Amino acid sequence: MESTEKDRRKAPTEETGNERQTGGGRTDHSENVDNKEESIKSEGGGEAALTNVESVDGAENIATFENLLQLVGTSGRWNYLILIACSICTFTSVLQMMSYQFLGATPDHWCHVTPLVEANWTEEQILSFAIPYNNDTGKHETCQMYEYDYSLVADLGYEEAVASGLMPESDNASVVACYSRDFNLTQYQSTVSIEWDLVCERRALYPTTQSAVQVGRLIGAIISSYLLDRFGRRPVVLWSSLLVVVLTFATSASSSVEVYIILKLVTNVVYGGLSSGNFLILMEICSAKERSKFGTLFMLPWALGYMALPGIAYLVKRWRWLQATLSLPTLLLTLQYWFMPESPRWLILQGRYSQTLEILRWGAKVNRRSLPSDQYLLTAMEKMSLTVGLPSLASHYVDPYIYIFFGGLMEVPSYLLLWPAIVFLGKVGTMSFLFLFSAISILLLTYILYLPEAPILAKIFLSLSGKMSITSANHLIKIFAVELFPTKYRSMAISQAKVFAKLGSICSPYIIDILGDVLVWVPSAVLGISSLVAAGLSCLLPETTGRNIQEDEAPRQVNTTVTHETDSRATVATEAFSPMDTSSVNNKSPDGQSNTAYEPDTETSRKSRF
Repeated sequence: MESTEKDRRKAPTEETGNERQTGGGRTDHSENVDNKEESIKSEGGGEAALTNVESVDGAENIATFENLLQLVGTSGRWNYLILIACSICTFTSVLQMMSYQFLGATPDHWCHVTPLVEANWTEEQILSFAIPYNNDTGKHETCQMYEYDYSLVADLGYEEAVASGLMPESDNASVVACYSRDFNLTQYQSTVSIEWDLVCERRALYPTTQSAVQVGRLIGAIISSYLLDRFGRRPVVLWSSLLVVVLTFATSASSSVEVYIILKLVTNVVYGGLSSGNFLILMEICSAKERSKFGTLFMLPWALGYMALPGIAYLVKRWRWLQATLSLPTLLLTLQYWFMPESPRWLILQGRYSQTLEILRWGAKVNRRSLPSDQYLLTAMEKMSLTVGLPSLASHYVDPYIYIFFGGLMEVPSYLLLWPAIVFLGKVGTMSFLFLFSAISILLLTYILYLPEAPILAKIFLSLSGKMSITSANHLIKIFAVELFPTKYRSMAISQAKVFAKLGSICSPYIIDILGDVLVWVPSAVLGISSLVAAGLSCLLPETTGRNIQEDEAPRQVNTTVTHETDSRATVATEAFSPMDTSSVNNKSPDGQSNTAYEPDTETSRKSRF
């Protein structure tokens, strides 16, 4: 008995000697683990391993993956290291998604009158002589000019032409459309709209540049759901990171607007898998208690990037250099090769226990935590009962730089306040309140747009308030979706939710830039009513706050009764098994056999447990 105790205390030391270091500071146990994994699967080794009581605190309670996470540590240095690695994607994503307002900014423009430009007339002279004035808008027309032979007056000069009475009469002169424009380059020296003339009859191409971003995210959400489940989270993230670096820099060298749109679309297809993969990895290494906190912190770099964007755009005036500058942070994504682990939940689902153990050992080492022996953990993973959580569910008014900066600034409280709101109101109550508050803000904004005496600060406040609440709701939905669906279907469910979200994102540029020019109140009305409907539907969702993340499709019941069929073959109803339940392990029948049958580790049994 004394010898057994000494051997057990020496086991961790002996295992340490078999470790070898791998990239990123992780410890590779693969040779040692593979041998132990084989021994577990042979001749009842699993039950024997479970009788070995570990000295690590909490080891006797490893019945679920959440218990295993508690041993590794759920809020240590390893967890924050992975949070930082995952959040790089969030920071770079906003720079690429929201930059279209500066890359494609459209300054004041008017028809290009070739004879007058070649004669060196000033902009003011051309506008006064050749461009009709619209009394309703208080500006000169942007796509029309007087029908006139300007070569007759070009050499005379503006003053002499006016003095000679040759200026077209605004009341009687006919007006024609033009197909070439001049732009006011005071604020923007070069943009996509200026370079490729995305105004007037070509105006639809401008919102298409942003819709391409949303279409790309939609396609990426559909494709990534398969790739993340088939090949794992980490390979998809790493390949996506490499492609994002190449594509974002290539976009700055686009030769035409068509090439620009295609590159934007492909870039965001890749970003769809990148963002989903990062979020899934982070959420699947979090315990139920820490998930809201880490889910909130994951989105903070989005707000930081949102605030940094107008500052960068203010300093870099030419769109090609601006696109290249915004692409520089994507180089940080290469760091994920060393610091991004595979999701342990996904690995267990695939039966890859040795790789799971390697990651958990790495995490425990960084967190300065102790784990039981490799053999014990491998047995626990094979027998693990995964807790079921819930049933499855089949800028006309202000400077654009300042407005975008405050838009990013408002994202900080939208994420930070989300965490305590979930604690006090729960996820369902918080989501319903956020959608309702957003609807009220936007609908009030719709009303005051028709009040000329309404202060501009009130319009800005309502606009940013609605944005802040809808931003919080958008991120809360992601956390909600992680908890509503099991590991087997989680990436697919989140991707399908993103598909519907991107349908709205695809339509929004046309609603705002095209329909908003016709009826100024329509965009706010559409978005406000949509938020109101979402507030009501949110009340139908089940509450998940404090629940363990869902793993199984259905709970499994312990049944230690052996029944015999007519052919004398015993069929044992196996199910959730706690690896440290020694009373169950030692529950022997009169003939000395255990009444709890050992379920072989096959692909079918693994999927039934996950």
